Amino acid sequence: MTPHSGMLNFLERLHGGALMGFIDSAMFAGARLFGGEGLQDAITVDLSVQMAAGGAADTPIDAIVELTRETRRLMFLRGSVEQGDETIAGFIATIRKVTS
Repeated sequence: MTPHSGMLNFLERLHGGALMGFIDSAMFAGARLFGGEGLQDAITVDLSVQMAAGGAADTPIDAIVELTRETRRLMFLRGSVEQGDETIAGFIATIRKVTS
């Protein structure tokens, strides 16, 4: 994602809420790439974000998502958000899959 002026806080850095929304979307995209089934109606059970640095405007950010464990109903993920060579946030999350 490339941040724009509407995503910045009063310090002209990427707003934490915008970053958390990006992380939530990125972890579902990552989960789909891992082949998780039942993700069409999945929900975020838990998301913990550790802010490490302020994100700059107009510089793309990338999310790296890792699947640490998967059960029939849950996926456990962790990852980081990077901007260039700098890690600006880390996260851990749990997704609950809808199973039939």
